[in-house]
Amino acid sequence: MTVSRIGRYEIEKELGRGAMAVVYQATDPLIGRIVAIKTIRLEHSLVMEQEELRQRLYREAQSAGGLNHPSIVTIYDIGQAEDLAYIAMEFIDGRTLEAWLAENPIPPPEQTLSIIEQVASGLDYAAEKGIIHRDIKPGNILLTRDLKAKIADFGIAKISMAKFTQTGLIMGTPSYMSPEQAMGRDLDGRSDLFSLGVIFYEMLTGERPFTGTNPTTIIYKILHEEPIPPRELNVSLHAGLDYIVRKMLAKDPAQRYQTCAEFVRDLKNYLSLPPAPAAEAPMMPAPTRKRRLRPAIVAVIALLAVLGGGYYYYGNVYLPAHSPAASMDSLPASHAGPVAGERTAGTPESAPSARGAAPDAEKTGKKAEEAPADPGTSPAPPPGPVTAKEPGALEKKAPPPEEAMSPAKAAPARINLEFTGPAYRFTLYDGRRKLQDFSAAGSIQVPAGQHQFRVVGEEVFLDRRMERSRLAPEQTILISLPALGSAYIAVPNDAFEGCEIFVNDILLPAPYPAPVPKLAAGDHRIQFRWNAGKYAGKEVSATISTDAGHHYLITGNPETGKVDIQLAR
Repeated sequence: MTVSRIGRYEIEKELGRGAMAVVYQATDPLIGRIVAIKTIRLEHSLVMEQEELRQRLYREAQSAGGLNHPSIVTIYDIGQAEDLAYIAMEFIDGRTLEAWLAENPIPPPEQTLSIIEQVASGLDYAAEKGIIHRDIKPGNILLTRDLKAKIADFGIAKISMAKFTQTGLIMGTPSYMSPEQAMGRDLDGRSDLFSLGVIFYEMLTGERPFTGTNPTTIIYKILHEEPIPPRELNVSLHAGLDYIVRKMLAKDPAQRYQTCAEFVRDLKNYLSLPPAPAAEAPMMPAPTRKRRLRPAIVAVIALLAVLGGGYYYYGNVYLPAHSPAASMDSLPASHAGPVAGERTAGTPESAPSARGAAPDAEKTGKKAEEAPADPGTSPAPPPGPVTAKEPGALEKKAPPPEEAMSPAKAAPARINLEFTGPAYRFTLYDGRRKLQDFSAAGSIQVPAGQHQFRVVGEEVFLDRRMERSRLAPEQTILISLPALGSAYIAVPNDAFEGCEIFVNDILLPAPYPAPVPKLAAGDHRIQFRWNAGKYAGKEVSATISTDAGHHYLITGNPETGKVDIQLAR
């Protein structure tokens, strides 16, 4: 249905639409001013609820209409047309921060700090007037073409939440809620500051601090889990910014900045701030009675450790050679690390090409010495779980006798996958066959027999092929995923035109310098190609080896034909 007029406002076009609201660009014919009209549909409420919501909407809009700040969208008018309540407000020629971040996942630091400071200034002004937004998120922040930030929907969020609570629906994503808001407690300006901290974290790292597959999981993490420190996702960040974000996201409001003005003071002086404080305790501490039991629990654990150590020592030193413990100790074991392979016909088309070489087997492990066999011992049982000692290493023990491999006795083997640093998404392949996508450490069962595993993580430029291996029934192996580094990849000032930059054959987005906040430790191929400009047809490349926790400055120079690499941290 096309809408041509709402109240006295002449509708020009639709700007956007949400779960309960539609926003239009319109003209006020009385003064010829372009405005934005936000409509809120009340028809799904009961008659009594409609009147209550209408009155609350008027009261909130009147309060928000008194806000006059350069970082807050100004409200001009409020009214009702049939079953629509509407608010006329300042028209912003731009787009939402959400849309802007979709094209600029990790903006340059100076842009991030400017936008966050502007929003904080508007929130602080509103809090002084006693008005809390309650729904600060990138979709409610507008950016002009020159990156001036404007907070939208002041006075509307509270009404929206009230309506959706009554109808049993969930409004938007809970990712930006403060702990006290998730628990239904009274809110003040510190709640909006927490939400701003989530946005700040996202702009600095390209990731949200609290994620999950459903709202319940996200809210649990907001209440009980500490996010990964920002510098672990983007090691180019100054320690002062890490400190600020961690303080903004404190679960206890008393541990946060108490006002946005206090936050802005630290933001302007972040270079002089100390490292981030230790993670705060969860918002809901254990009951006092449980705390009293902790010394007793610790004592029991210590006693069990002593008894277990004694049993281990006794079993390994004093048991006779024919005992089960002695038989397990005599098992031979081999250890081999991953080897790299070039892209083959068996490489999945959806996965990035494997250009970087994994560490040599000689560096990741050595074959264990075989214990002398005792003639009196019985055949050894199948090997138990083993662990890898190097990132990406695949360790295994020798298979059992051939008779154990018969189909009648075959049982599945198991692969355990874990990270040596922060978690990230990856896919496990067996030859050409995709086994499973992972976003956290996990395990998977596979048939006993020959396998060649490969892990691919596109977001961290990981493509690593393991050596071919034969798994015994009920054998367990461990694949350790490498930890992360980071990099900025650039070209000289006169070489921007027509240049494309690739990491392991994956094209990086412009503009340059291109940030790579998450780069798996290991070997990577960096390529610079010019298809236009003064260096058209030129190409320079290099294979670099990165370490976890380090940040690299990588420059491709078409004049010298070399790739310069500097270790920044």
